[in-house]
Amino acid sequence: MPYLDINGKRVFAATSGAGDNVVICLHGTAGHSAHWRYLAESHGDEICLVAPDLMGHGRSIPAGEAAPGLDADVEIVTTLCQRMAGRSIHLVGYAYGGAVALKAATQVELSSLTLIEPSAFWMLASHHPEDRKLLHDIEWLRRQFTRADADSAMAAYVDYWHGEGTWARLEEKKRSHLQRYAAIVASHLREVLAEQVAYTERRRIDAPTLLIQSEHALAPSVRVIEKLFRELPVCQVRIVDKASRGALRGQGSHARRVNQFIRQHCLNNHICAMPPLAASA
Repeated sequence: MPYLDINGKRVFAATSGAGDNVVICLHGTAGHSAHWRYLAESHGDEICLVAPDLMGHGRSIPAGEAAPGLDADVEIVTTLCQRMAGRSIHLVGYAYGGAVALKAATQVELSSLTLIEPSAFWMLASHHPEDRKLLHDIEWLRRQFTRADADSAMAAYVDYWHGEGTWARLEEKKRSHLQRYAAIVASHLREVLAEQVAYTERRRIDAPTLLIQSEHALAPSVRVIEKLFRELPVCQVRIVDKASRGALRGQGSHARRVNQFIRQHCLNNHICAMPPLAASA
């Protein structure tokens, strides 16, 4: 399948492995399908892994073009599910990809769902004082892309998620690459703040769900996971010890632990009740 046609736009989807267990993996903002290559390599033919480049990323529509929106990325998932009909479909999403996966899960039948620090920040829109403060933080990030140049806005974004001074320590080539995604980042922030997946819709997600977070996850991510744990009917949480958000993907030891969690969840689906934020074994 390397390319899909979604309303006239070509969407690239890397595919590897075989079998009846299809694992659809969604990357985060400014990411690409290759972020999942180590998951594919480590599990061989046990699973058929499908990793699309979301709109505006990788080999899909060029970076820098206006992103069609979260619904367009959800449509990538629903189209893939239609093409894989009759097989066990497992959906995995990281950060923004987790927000896409959460909404898609209300529209398709899944064998399992895995959300890795999902950016479903619309869930912070409540009257609870803690939620309002955290929502203000994400709104502040969004406003940087309307008030500042691309370099300053991306610096604020990267430093917020990965620690003060991270942007300045990046190589010039990496900063230049990320600056190309400034419009996409701004669009994603608007989308995850404006989206409304109702509580009643979330409660209808009956697929066994695994929530993964890093031990040093920031408060907005922790709060979203806490809320999902309380709402989703069949759910568990795993915490990756001594890890930060960025360490949950790639080929490091923390990412390998995440890949192990994903494999166990997709192939075994052994769900047991766990208190939120309990440390993983």
